[in-house]
Amino acid sequence: MVRGDQVCAVYKMTFDCGGYYIGSALNLRQRINGWRFKLNSGVDKNYKVTEAFNKTNRIVFEILEIVDDPVLRKFREDGYIKINFGKPGCLNIAPSAFTSQGVKQNPNKKRNTSHYKAVAKIDDYGEIVERYESVAEANKKNKTMNVSECFKNSLRKVKGMMFRELDKEGNIIPAKIMPLRERKPRKKGYKISQEAIAIRKERNKEKRMSDDYIPPAKAKEVHQHTLDGQLVKIHKSFMDAARYIGSNPDTFRKAIKKSPTNFTKGYIWKYA
Repeated sequence: MVRGDQVCAVYKMTFDCGGYYIGSALNLRQRINGWRFKLNSGVDKNYKVTEAFNKTNRIVFEILEIVDDPVLRKFREDGYIKINFGKPGCLNIAPSAFTSQGVKQNPNKKRNTSHYKAVAKIDDYGEIVERYESVAEANKKNKTMNVSECFKNSLRKVKGMMFRELDKEGNIIPAKIMPLRERKPRKKGYKISQEAIAIRKERNKEKRMSDDYIPPAKAKEVHQHTLDGQLVKIHKSFMDAARYIGSNPDTFRKAIKKSPTNFTKGYIWKYA
C-alpha cells in the first residue's frame, strides 16, 4: 500500500498457530494500526484472537478483496465469514458481519454489575419473605414495574407488597419516610361563595324553564305520544318537554329511564 492511500478492503489476519481472522475496513492501514494497539495493550476485543496473539511471534495481514463501495464491502465480508465460519483455525466468533454476537459471547469480558441492586420482599413486620438479585428480577416475578417506588417511601406498596433494597451484607436498607404532601396555597383571585353558586344555579334553571329559552343546536326533538301511539306534540328539546308538563327536568328524565316504554305523566316520550 502507498503511504497515505485509503484502501477499502476485506482482509485476513493470519497467526503462526494457523488461526486466521476475517474482517473488513474502510481504511485498511488505520485498521492494522488499531489491531496492533489493541493487541499490544491487552484490549480483549476477540478472545480467540487474543489467545492466538499470545502464542504467536508474527501476524500476516492479507488483502482478500479491494471493494470501492463501502456498503458492498460489508456484504463481501459477510460472504467470506460464512464460507470459513466453523472451519478449524477460523477465529471469528460471530457467524455474520452484521452482528455483535462475538463481543457478547466473550467469557473474559468483565460485566458491569454495579447497577444491580439486591432486593427483598418484606411483610408488614419488616421480615424478609423473598430475595431477588436485582430490581428487574423482582419486577418480573411479581408482574409489576414499580418495585423501585417502594425505596422512595416507607409507606408505599406495590400490589399490596413492600420491597426494600439490600446492602452487600444482605441487610435491609430502610426506605425514606416521606412527610405528608403540603397543601398548595390557593391562587390569589376572586373566590365564589356557596351562596353565589346556588343563586347562579337557580337563575340558570329559571332561564331554561322560561318560554323564551332557546335550546342549543345539539338538542334533540322529543315527541309526545298517547298510549295509542298518536302524536300529540313535538317539543324542541327535552327541557321544553319538561317545561310543557310542568315537571322538574331531572325528575322527568329519571322517570322516563325507569319505564321500559318511556311512559310517564300519562304519555309516551320518544326522541326524534
